[in-house]
Amino acid sequence: MFISNSCFLNKYYLFILFLFLVSTNISAQNWRSGWVYIENVETGLVIDVQGNVKANGTTVWPYSLNYSKAQMFQFSEHHIPERYGEDARYIMAYDNSGFGSDFYLSVKTPPLVIVDTNEPAGPGTIGRDLVLPPTVGVVDTDRPNSNKKTLRNFAFSIETKREIDDSPISVINDLSISSGEAPLQIWKILPVPNAPDVYYIQNAHFREKMVVEPLDFSSGGTLVLSSFAGSDIQKWRILKTAPPEPTNLKLSNFEWEEKLNQSPWYKPWKWHYVQKIKGKLSWTNSNASGLTKQNIIIDSSSTDYETITLEPSKTSDEFNIKSSKSAKTEEHCFTVKAHSKWQAQDWVFSDDLCENPDFEGAPPTEPTPTTGVGKLIVFNCHNDKETVRLWTYDVTANTGSWKDHGTLVSEWQNGQCLNVSPKEITISDDHLYLLKAIDCGSSPPNATQGTCHKLTSPIIQGRENGISLTFQIN
Repeated sequence: MFISNSCFLNKYYLFILFLFLVSTNISAQNWRSGWVYIENVETGLVIDVQGNVKANGTTVWPYSLNYSKAQMFQFSEHHIPERYGEDARYIMAYDNSGFGSDFYLSVKTPPLVIVDTNEPAGPGTIGRDLVLPPTVGVVDTDRPNSNKKTLRNFAFSIETKREIDDSPISVINDLSISSGEAPLQIWKILPVPNAPDVYYIQNAHFREKMVVEPLDFSSGGTLVLSSFAGSDIQKWRILKTAPPEPTNLKLSNFEWEEKLNQSPWYKPWKWHYVQKIKGKLSWTNSNASGLTKQNIIIDSSSTDYETITLEPSKTSDEFNIKSSKSAKTEEHCFTVKAHSKWQAQDWVFSDDLCENPDFEGAPPTEPTPTTGVGKLIVFNCHNDKETVRLWTYDVTANTGSWKDHGTLVSEWQNGQCLNVSPKEITISDDHLYLLKAIDCGSSPPNATQGTCHKLTSPIIQGRENGISLTFQIN
């Protein structure tokens, strides 16, 4: 049999188109993967495991959003027979250990018998008023049911996974309620047309289309199964607990630079070059109100950069952080991490943005370190116009004797210091020195009160042909 190339190609393209549409549909539905919360469209309440107690029989109810683990669920299709359809799922409660639990959203009811309204209800029975008027036949899945009925005798809880009972349940049959003691745990997740992330949650075990809704608007109220009416009270918004990924990362003015750090100024032998990277990173954040913080993570092969922590509302950051020599020519990868308000599964990373920094020419050569000071230059700007006497002490020789370098008059005049007549002191050997200025008497510093000491220098390394170091007495 001969198949033309054009026929083969047409089928091939149709198959690729089918895969694209399927993958697009799946990726657009939040409930198909990951942890989610389930919020009622009309009340704003979310489905919640009471007290976050993960045990058989724990009540599940509608509750105010509090971002706790009790309000986190995941949908699972494992071991669901194909006859229930592709939208059938178990709804699994979050396990406090961080993994999938073995507890699933369930409805169940004990055996009940409807008694006549003229007789008092005894133990194990239920009055007719607990079920609204029944409809005739099966509810059309494409058409809301005008005669809505609500099953208040079915209680919502979490239970371990049970064997599937294949017999469908009729809601009303000859004034008796069909009830299964086994929990009903399979749900159909039905999209609401033209409403992204909004669904009806139908229990798959009934002949009729019975969907989940809150009985009233109160937090801590009751969930019930009702016949499908298409109203907002039956619609649920299914959203991921992880925040949306930061997108559209852009990096501008990204540079590597090297500058000489001349600190401390009186110890030039400690001056050194400092390398930094600087620039501006911007991004798009589609849900700032749902975040607690954001991080910028910068990665390169040789340098460990500190994580930058930012407020939730930020969508850009101008950074200027310490780097290394080797990082000048390396690729740097930037990532934004967003943290949501949820207690678990609460963060997401953006895609990486990787670039090399710009730099101007060759880096400066290492300076020839200056290892000492050859001359001290002292200005007297004593604002009380006091004359001071200058002394030096040879710390290396440590003879106990201070050297007197005479007096220096104040240059403070008319509210300012002239700074024109300093005293110069030469310390050209390799010894360590200490400089002091005294404004009372002619005694050396070790025989003078501390209140007279107007200047005390740090220890200074003397060196022939060393630099000149300037001091000002105030």
